[in-house]
Amino acid sequence: MHLSAFSCENSLAYCAYESITWKLIAEKLPVGNSKSLQSINIRKHYVEHYVSIKQHVIQCISSAKAKYFIPFISLTIDLIQNEVQNKKMIWVRISYVHENKLCSHNLGVRGFNPGREEFAGKAATELLVQWTTTILKEFSILPEQDILTSCTDSGSDVKKALEKVFPTFREWCVSHLIHLALADAFGSHIDPKKSKNSEMREFLTRCRKVIEKVNKSKTLKVTLKKKLLTKFGQNMKLRNSPSHRWAATEDVFIRLLRAGIQFKTLSLKRGYLLQ
Repeated sequence: MHLSAFSCENSLAYCAYESITWKLIAEKLPVGNSKSLQSINIRKHYVEHYVSIKQHVIQCISSAKAKYFIPFISLTIDLIQNEVQNKKMIWVRISYVHENKLCSHNLGVRGFNPGREEFAGKAATELLVQWTTTILKEFSILPEQDILTSCTDSGSDVKKALEKVFPTFREWCVSHLIHLALADAFGSHIDPKKSKNSEMREFLTRCRKVIEKVNKSKTLKVTLKKKLLTKFGQNMKLRNSPSHRWAATEDVFIRLLRAGIQFKTLSLKRGYLLQ
Protein backbone atom coordinates (compact mmCIF):
# COMPACT_ATOMS: atom_id res chain seq x y z
CA MET A 1 0.00 0.00 0.00
CA HIS A 2 2.86 2.37 0.75
CA LEU A 3 4.35 1.56 -2.64
CA SER A 4 1.07 2.24 -4.43
CA ALA A 5 0.58 5.50 -2.49
CA PHE A 6 4.10 6.58 -3.50
CA SER A 7 3.27 5.73 -7.13
CA CYS A 8 0.07 7.79 -7.03
CA GLU A 9 1.78 10.81 -5.47
CA ASN A 10 4.44 10.76 -8.18
CA SER A 11 2.04 10.03 -11.08
CA LEU A 12 3.68 6.71 -11.86
CA ALA A 13 1.63 4.70 -14.35
CA TYR A 14 0.39 1.31 -13.15
CA CYS A 15 1.79 -0.34 -16.29
CA ALA A 16 5.29 0.46 -15.01
CA TYR A 17 4.91 -2.50 -12.66
CA GLU A 18 4.19 -4.77 -15.60
CA SER A 19 7.51 -4.00 -17.27
CA ILE A 20 10.61 -6.19 -17.40
CA THR A 21 12.59 -3.44 -15.66
CA TRP A 22 10.36 -3.53 -12.59
CA LYS A 23 10.58 -7.34 -12.40
CA LEU A 24 14.38 -7.10 -12.41
CA ILE A 25 14.27 -4.49 -9.63
CA ALA A 26 11.79 -6.56 -7.60
CA GLU A 27 14.10 -9.55 -7.68
CA LYS A 28 16.92 -7.48 -6.16
CA LEU A 29 14.90 -5.82 -3.40
CA PRO A 30 15.42 -7.44 0.04
CA VAL A 31 11.70 -7.36 0.89
CA GLY A 32 10.37 -10.76 1.93
CA ASN A 33 9.26 -12.87 -1.00
CA SER A 34 10.35 -11.16 -4.22
CA LYS A 35 7.57 -12.90 -6.14
CA SER A 36 4.96 -10.90 -4.22
CA LEU A 37 6.55 -7.69 -5.51
CA GLN A 38 6.64 -9.00 -9.05
CA SER A 39 2.95 -9.80 -9.03
CA ILE A 40 1.74 -6.65 -7.25
CA ASN A 41 -1.60 -5.48 -8.67
CA ILE A 42 -0.94 -1.75 -8.70
CA ARG A 43 -4.01 -1.07 -10.87
CA LYS A 44 -6.26 -2.43 -8.11
CA HIS A 45 -4.62 -0.15 -5.55
CA TYR A 46 -5.00 2.86 -7.85
CA VAL A 47 -8.72 2.20 -8.18
CA GLU A 48 -9.06 1.87 -4.41
CA HIS A 49 -7.22 5.16 -3.88
CA TYR A 50 -9.43 6.91 -6.44
CA VAL A 51 -12.64 5.56 -4.93
CA SER A 52 -11.59 6.60 -1.42
CA ILE A 53 -10.62 10.12 -2.49
CA LYS A 54 -13.77 10.44 -4.61
CA GLN A 55 -15.99 9.51 -1.66
CA HIS A 56 -14.16 12.04 0.51
CA VAL A 57 -14.73 14.82 -2.07
CA ILE A 58 -18.42 13.88 -2.39
CA GLN A 59 -18.81 14.06 1.39
CA CYS A 60 -17.16 17.49 1.50
CA ILE A 61 -19.47 18.82 -1.23
CA SER A 62 -22.53 17.27 0.44
CA SER A 63 -21.60 18.92 3.73
CA ALA A 64 -21.37 22.31 2.00
CA LYS A 65 -24.68 21.75 0.16
CA ALA A 66 -26.47 21.40 3.48
CA LYS A 67 -25.55 25.03 4.26
CA TYR A 68 -26.70 26.51 0.94
CA PHE A 69 -30.10 26.97 -0.66
CA ILE A 70 -28.78 28.59 -3.83
CA PRO A 71 -26.05 27.69 -6.37
CA PHE A 72 -22.69 28.15 -4.64
CA ILE A 73 -19.96 26.40 -6.66
CA SER A 74 -17.46 28.07 -8.98
CA LEU A 75 -16.51 25.93 -11.97
CA THR A 76 -13.19 26.11 -13.82
CA ILE A 77 -12.68 24.21 -17.07
CA ASP A 78 -9.95 24.33 -19.66
CA LEU A 79 -9.10 22.50 -22.86
CA ILE A 80 -5.43 21.52 -22.88
CA GLN A 81 -3.52 20.39 -25.95
CA ASN A 82 -1.00 17.66 -25.16
CA GLU A 83 1.69 18.40 -27.74
CA VAL A 84 3.65 15.23 -26.97
CA GLN A 85 0.77 12.83 -27.60
CA ASN A 86 -1.15 15.22 -29.87
CA LYS A 87 -4.24 14.79 -27.72
CA LYS A 88 -6.73 17.25 -26.29
CA MET A 89 -7.54 17.09 -22.58
CA ILE A 90 -10.43 18.54 -20.58
CA TRP A 91 -9.67 19.84 -17.09
CA VAL A 92 -12.48 20.33 -14.55
CA ARG A 93 -12.04 21.95 -11.15
CA ILE A 94 -14.53 23.35 -8.61
CA SER A 95 -14.18 25.84 -5.76
CA TYR A 96 -16.56 26.95 -3.01
CA VAL A 97 -16.59 28.46 0.46
CA HIS A 98 -17.52 26.29 3.43
CA GLU A 99 -17.14 27.10 7.12
CA ASN A 100 -15.15 30.23 6.28
CA LYS A 101 -12.66 28.21 4.22
CA LEU A 102 -12.03 28.16 0.50
CA CYS A 103 -12.35 24.56 -0.69
CA SER A 104 -11.10 23.47 -4.10
CA HIS A 105 -11.15 20.05 -5.76
CA ASN A 106 -9.58 18.94 -9.03
CA LEU A 107 -12.27 16.58 -10.34
CA GLY A 108 -10.52 15.31 -13.42
CA VAL A 109 -8.12 15.74 -16.32
CA ARG A 110 -9.30 13.44 -19.09
CA GLY A 111 -8.88 12.94 -22.79
CA PHE A 112 -11.41 15.01 -24.75
CA ASN A 113 -11.91 13.00 -27.91
CA PRO A 114 -15.57 12.88 -29.02
CA GLY A 115 -16.28 10.42 -31.83
CA ARG A 116 -18.02 11.15 -35.11
CA GLU A 117 -21.34 9.94 -33.76
CA GLU A 118 -21.15 12.43 -30.88
CA PHE A 119 -20.29 15.28 -33.26
CA ALA A 120 -23.21 14.48 -35.55
CA GLY A 121 -25.80 17.23 -35.14
CA LYS A 122 -24.10 18.77 -32.09
CA ALA A 123 -22.05 21.91 -31.66
CA ALA A 124 -18.64 21.81 -29.97
CA THR A 125 -20.03 23.80 -27.04
CA GLU A 126 -22.80 21.24 -26.45
CA LEU A 127 -20.27 18.41 -26.39
CA LEU A 128 -18.08 20.35 -23.99
CA VAL A 129 -21.02 20.86 -21.64
CA GLN A 130 -22.00 17.21 -21.98
CA TRP A 131 -18.54 15.95 -21.02
CA THR A 132 -18.26 18.46 -18.17
CA THR A 133 -21.70 17.51 -16.85
CA THR A 134 -20.75 13.83 -16.87
CA ILE A 135 -17.68 14.52 -14.71
CA LEU A 136 -19.69 16.73 -12.33
CA LYS A 137 -22.43 14.13 -11.88
CA GLU A 138 -19.82 11.56 -10.84
CA PHE A 139 -19.37 13.76 -7.77
CA SER A 140 -23.12 14.30 -7.26
CA ILE A 141 -22.99 17.86 -8.61
CA LEU A 142 -26.00 19.08 -10.62
CA PRO A 143 -24.91 22.06 -12.76
CA GLU A 144 -28.36 23.68 -12.90
CA GLN A 145 -28.71 23.59 -9.11
CA ASP A 146 -25.16 23.89 -7.78
CA ILE A 147 -23.02 25.91 -10.25
CA LEU A 148 -23.14 29.71 -9.85
CA THR A 149 -19.97 31.13 -11.42
CA SER A 150 -17.22 29.96 -13.76
CA CYS A 151 -13.66 30.86 -14.68
CA THR A 152 -12.04 30.20 -18.06
CA ASP A 153 -9.73 31.62 -20.69
CA SER A 154 -11.05 33.44 -23.76
CA GLY A 155 -11.58 30.33 -25.89
CA SER A 156 -14.78 30.82 -27.89
CA ASP A 157 -16.14 27.29 -27.29
CA VAL A 158 -15.51 27.41 -23.56
CA LYS A 159 -16.95 30.92 -23.20
CA LYS A 160 -20.10 30.04 -25.11
CA ALA A 161 -20.54 26.79 -23.20
CA LEU A 162 -20.47 28.50 -19.82
CA GLU A 163 -22.27 31.73 -20.74
CA LYS A 164 -24.99 30.45 -23.07
CA VAL A 165 -25.53 26.75 -22.45
CA PHE A 166 -25.19 26.37 -18.67
CA PRO A 167 -25.31 29.50 -18.14
CA THR A 168 -23.06 30.94 -15.39
CA PHE A 169 -21.47 34.23 -14.38
CA ARG A 170 -18.16 33.78 -16.20
CA GLU A 171 -14.96 35.53 -15.15
CA TRP A 172 -11.59 35.75 -16.88
CA CYS A 173 -8.84 33.47 -15.59
CA VAL A 174 -6.25 35.80 -14.04
CA SER A 175 -3.39 33.46 -14.93
CA HIS A 176 -4.37 33.52 -18.61
CA LEU A 177 -4.73 37.32 -18.51
CA ILE A 178 -1.25 37.72 -17.01
CA HIS A 179 0.21 35.33 -19.56
CA LEU A 180 -1.33 37.24 -22.48
CA ALA A 181 -0.21 40.59 -21.03
CA LEU A 182 3.36 39.36 -20.59
CA ALA A 183 3.36 37.71 -24.01
CA ASP A 184 2.49 41.08 -25.56
CA ALA A 185 4.97 42.99 -23.39
CA PHE A 186 7.88 40.62 -24.11
CA GLY A 187 6.88 39.94 -27.71
CA SER A 188 6.98 36.20 -27.13
CA HIS A 189 4.23 35.11 -29.49
CA ILE A 190 4.85 31.64 -30.92
CA ASP A 191 4.85 33.14 -34.39
CA PRO A 192 7.69 35.73 -34.60
CA LYS A 193 5.75 37.64 -37.29
CA LYS A 194 2.90 38.23 -34.81
CA SER A 195 5.16 39.51 -32.04
CA LYS A 196 3.91 42.80 -30.58
CA ASN A 197 7.31 43.82 -29.23
CA SER A 198 10.04 42.75 -31.63
CA GLU A 199 12.74 44.80 -29.84
CA MET A 200 12.14 43.05 -26.51
CA ARG A 201 11.97 39.69 -28.25
CA GLU A 202 15.35 40.35 -29.86
CA PHE A 203 16.81 41.47 -26.52
CA LEU A 204 15.66 38.27 -24.79
CA THR A 205 17.13 36.20 -27.60
CA ARG A 206 20.50 37.91 -27.20
CA CYS A 207 20.40 37.34 -23.43
CA ARG A 208 19.80 33.64 -23.93
CA LYS A 209 22.66 33.43 -26.43
CA VAL A 210 25.03 35.12 -23.98
CA ILE A 211 24.06 32.74 -21.17
CA GLU A 212 24.42 29.77 -23.49
CA LYS A 213 27.85 31.01 -24.58
CA VAL A 214 29.06 31.35 -20.97
CA ASN A 215 27.67 28.00 -19.83
CA LYS A 216 29.34 26.16 -22.73
CA SER A 217 32.76 27.77 -22.20
CA LYS A 218 34.95 26.38 -19.39
CA THR A 219 37.15 29.46 -19.46
CA LEU A 220 34.27 31.92 -19.16
CA LYS A 221 32.60 29.86 -16.42
CA VAL A 222 35.81 29.81 -14.36
CA THR A 223 36.34 33.56 -14.84
CA LEU A 224 32.74 34.34 -13.87
CA LYS A 225 32.96 32.06 -10.83
CA LYS A 226 36.06 33.86 -9.53
CA LYS A 227 34.43 37.28 -9.98
CA LEU A 228 31.26 36.20 -8.16
CA LEU A 229 33.13 34.57 -5.28
CA THR A 230 35.18 37.74 -4.82
CA LYS A 231 32.12 40.01 -4.75
CA PHE A 232 29.36 37.88 -3.19
CA GLY A 233 31.24 35.04 -1.53
CA GLN A 234 29.28 32.45 -3.47
CA ASN A 235 28.97 31.15 -6.98
CA MET A 236 25.86 31.80 -9.07
CA LYS A 237 25.06 29.81 -12.18
CA LEU A 238 23.55 31.68 -15.12
CA ARG A 239 20.24 30.08 -16.05
CA ASN A 240 18.32 29.96 -19.27
CA SER A 241 14.56 29.55 -19.36
CA PRO A 242 11.77 28.66 -21.78
CA SER A 243 10.05 31.73 -23.21
CA HIS A 244 6.72 30.83 -21.56
CA ARG A 245 8.13 30.45 -18.01
CA TRP A 246 7.81 34.00 -16.72
CA ALA A 247 8.91 33.30 -13.15
CA ALA A 248 12.06 31.65 -14.50
CA THR A 249 12.63 34.59 -16.86
CA GLU A 250 12.74 36.93 -13.86
CA ASP A 251 15.42 34.75 -12.26
CA VAL A 252 17.38 34.87 -15.54
CA PHE A 253 17.34 38.68 -15.55
CA ILE A 254 18.34 39.00 -11.88
CA ARG A 255 21.25 36.62 -12.23
CA LEU A 256 22.34 38.18 -15.51
CA LEU A 257 22.31 41.69 -14.02
CA ARG A 258 24.22 40.66 -10.88
CA ALA A 259 26.76 38.75 -12.92
CA GLY A 260 26.99 41.59 -15.44
CA ILE A 261 28.09 44.01 -12.74
CA GLN A 262 31.14 41.88 -12.15
CA PHE A 263 31.55 40.90 -15.78
CA LYS A 264 32.03 44.33 -17.30
CA THR A 265 33.25 42.72 -20.46
CA LEU A 266 29.76 41.30 -21.00
CA SER A 267 28.29 42.44 -24.29
CA LEU A 268 24.90 41.50 -25.67
CA LYS A 269 25.91 42.42 -29.19
CA ARG A 270 25.21 39.44 -31.43
CA GLY A 271 24.94 37.23 -28.37
CA TYR A 272 28.70 37.00 -27.75
CA LEU A 273 31.07 38.01 -24.97
CA LEU A 274 33.59 40.55 -26.22
CA GLN A 275 36.83 41.47 -24.52
